[in-house]
Amino acid sequence: MRRCEDCGVQVAGIRGRCPLCGEPLEKVPGEEREIYPKVPLLRKKYKKLLFPLFLFSIACCVAAGIVNLVFPQTGFWSLIVLCGVLYLWSCLRTAVTKRGNLPKQLFLQTLFLSALLLLLDLLTGWRGWSAGYGVPLLSTASMMALAVYYWGFRWEDHHIVQYVALDLLYSVVSAVLFFTGCAGVLWPSLLCMCMGVGSFLAVVLFRRKVILGQLHRGAHL
Repeated sequence: MRRCEDCGVQVAGIRGRCPLCGEPLEKVPGEEREIYPKVPLLRKKYKKLLFPLFLFSIACCVAAGIVNLVFPQTGFWSLIVLCGVLYLWSCLRTAVTKRGNLPKQLFLQTLFLSALLLLLDLLTGWRGWSAGYGVPLLSTASMMALAVYYWGFRWEDHHIVQYVALDLLYSVVSAVLFFTGCAGVLWPSLLCMCMGVGSFLAVVLFRRKVILGQLHRGAHL
């Protein structure tokens, strides 16, 4: 217990300053304990999941850098891979800290960055790197963040329809960019399409009853 001489009040816990006036508190003899419960940090709570993902991210960046150095004529696409990995961790940070309607938040974030990359590519002479690498890798990173959070962090099921819809949307956009000739590189679009289809099949196989229930409630059946 602490006491503020200016306010004349006693403050429970181990605060250093008075919450009313901000002056230093004087210690009152007696048992001293913290009144607020200790909440475990999410970083420690999900350490077993995040640490292997962190190692996998580093391995992907290193592998992309080595391949890029071996074949320098393909351009500096490894930097886009690095940006995609950084964006994945940014999405995970958003997922862990903000919660709320996560699919909507990540969709708006991905849409804004994709539009920014396309505009930058267009203003610099349109070389196609935004459609070939930028948009597919951003979409893949967003889908990976949703998958990790849903399957790894025990995400609630009430956003599962949005989760599936975004996976399919990202896959369709990557397919359209490639088959229309906007994306001159196959593997980023193929990776995005495989990620979207794989996430969709996983939900259909393991959460079919949940998604059907959500659709029924949404349609008021």
